[in-house]
Amino acid sequence: LLKALDEQIKFRFLRADALSSLAPLLSKELLPQALTAARDIQDERYRADALSSLAPLLPLKLLPQALTAAMEIQSGTYRADALSSLAPLLPLELLPQALTAARDIQDESSRADALSSLAPLLPLELLPQALTAAMEIQSGTYRAYALSSLADKLSQIQKTLLFDYWRDTLHILSVQTRPNLLSDIKALTPVIFALGGQKAVKNTASGIQDVSRWWG
Repeated sequence: LLKALDEQIKFRFLRADALSSLAPLLSKELLPQALTAARDIQDERYRADALSSLAPLLPLKLLPQALTAAMEIQSGTYRADALSSLAPLLPLELLPQALTAARDIQDESSRADALSSLAPLLPLELLPQALTAAMEIQSGTYRAYALSSLADKLSQIQKTLLFDYWRDTLHILSVQTRPNLLSDIKALTPVIFALGGQKAVKNTASGIQDVSRWWG
């Protein structure tokens, strides 16, 4: 059936649509062929759509191939879409690869989307890499979005380690423009609370007001 589908359907969007429609009906034995058919779609938008439709149906042993297929997508937007669909299904040992794939996305909006999808799933040992990836985003809006997605997970890190990460983060924050500094601090409020409780949040807010008056 899949071979006939691949031979007869030449238009890429129709092949992706057909795969998406057929996916829930396929037996486990046919899923490897379906994944191959999805991976062979040249148009990255439709390849991502097909991968996203197949992802929830794939057995564990096929997830590495599906992740590789997502990583092969060059478009940041469509790679982020595919990664977002795969992320909740990936075993822990594949999450470092998924994080690398997200970090390598050049388009900052798409990188932030991919990081945000991965953030709640990452084990604590991967959070420093995710934090670095978020801080590398130049756009203040997208960086704050990625940071806010990571903040709750970061606040779960042992306080001694968190202080080290926070010190490094503050060094980066110190060279930001005023609007970016304010949005980054707001996004990281859960981390500030984890480090020093409500008093630290209050002191930070007070310090920002003082700096704002100085800048003003």
